[in-house]
Amino acid sequence: MQKKVTTAPPAVPAPAKSTYFMTDTITAPPASLLETARPILEALIQDVTGTKVLSLHHDASTVTGEEVVLFTLAESPLYRQARKT
Repeated sequence: MQKKVTTAPPAVPAPAKSTYFMTDTITAPPASLLETARPILEALIQDVTGTKVLSLHHDASTVTGEEVVLFTLAESPLYRQARKT
């Protein structure tokens, strides 16, 4: 009777350590939505302020979920005095 020679299956490499953190999960969807809507937002801000938008920045708190969107304008916006009621 002959002995069967079996080989061990190839070793499966351990998964690489991920650099994907929970904060990426929280902030990625709003950030991608913001990037998709950016041209529309910039046009709205320009219509309201009369000034071109130079840049847009976004941040979200991982603790409270609060979001901040900051628009940097090319110059000070046109100012109109508020109506007195």
